[in-house]
Amino acid sequence: MNSFQGTRTLFVGGSSGMSKAAARLVLEEGGAVVLLGRRVDKLEASAVALRPEDGDMPLLPWIDP
Repeated sequence: MNSFQGTRTLFVGGSSGMSKAAARLVLEEGGAVVLLGRRVDKLEASAVALRPEDGDMPLLPWIDP
């Protein structure tokens, strides 16, 4: 069952830890995710690791002024 099918979920601190693990679960269950974090390098690595095989995951880095 795809319990997250058709959903979009925002994860703050999504480049590591619990948020990254939860994002993986949502993706596996058919949902879409947006990862937010302060370190662009870690966000890019997470996006590559979590990217669905059949799609693309946008990367939206937060730049703190």
